[in-house]
Amino acid sequence: MKALKLVALALTLFAAPAFAAPVSVQVNQIGQSWSLDYNGIMDVNGVPTVLSGLTATINYTVVDFYYDSVNDATGVVLSLDIINTSDPTIWTRGAVSGVGFDADPNVIRAYSWASGYYNRLAYNTTLPTGAGFQIEVCLSTTRSSCTGPWSGSSGIGTTQYAMVGLAFRGDLTGVGVTLDNFGIRYADLQSAFHGIQSGLGLGVPVAPIPEPASVAAFGLGALLVGVSLRRRMSANS
Repeated sequence: MKALKLVALALTLFAAPAFAAPVSVQVNQIGQSWSLDYNGIMDVNGVPTVLSGLTATINYTVVDFYYDSVNDATGVVLSLDIINTSDPTIWTRGAVSGVGFDADPNVIRAYSWASGYYNRLAYNTTLPTGAGFQIEVCLSTTRSSCTGPWSGSSGIGTTQYAMVGLAFRGDLTGVGVTLDNFGIRYADLQSAFHGIQSGLGLGVPVAPIPEPASVAAFGLGALLVGVSLRRRMSANS
């Protein structure tokens, strides 16, 4: 199913190299980090089109990775810095209202959670544009879909913080978890330059820079956060 999804997306988005670059990140230890720059795509006369000035950057950090033998599940805790880098001279309004990706193996919903402004998890949802970009997990403010309201989310020139704890069946400490098919949702888009009064958009990675980082780079504080979140996940199971 994932293969068919990626093929369908390739037919619409990947036809031009400037649209997106496939990204796959193998998560297997505390302290890993990577940064993804996202473009902005909207339907123009039914055709997904990259629009200038609509951009975002997300910094991802693995703050915990562990095996819970009681529930036979591997837990992965990620922190996200979601930065709306859109050009205010082109876009009057616009917000990053949802952040998503696929995971392999699939996420166990019962033990997964999110916090920060994007404090709800939606599963197997679709982001905007005629490409029908589908993702397994989406952080937003609405549990049933990746369509959280724009108000309070990452508006132009602002940064929002989010954290997500994902659970996977079995012991994956020697294997790791693969994250891919990254995407974001833009909402409340307005641009006189592009002739847009109100709209939704999709963002996909354009300049992936996976950079494993040492645990020390994030300090003891991030690790303590991960430990406390691990206890929270175990307490809720």
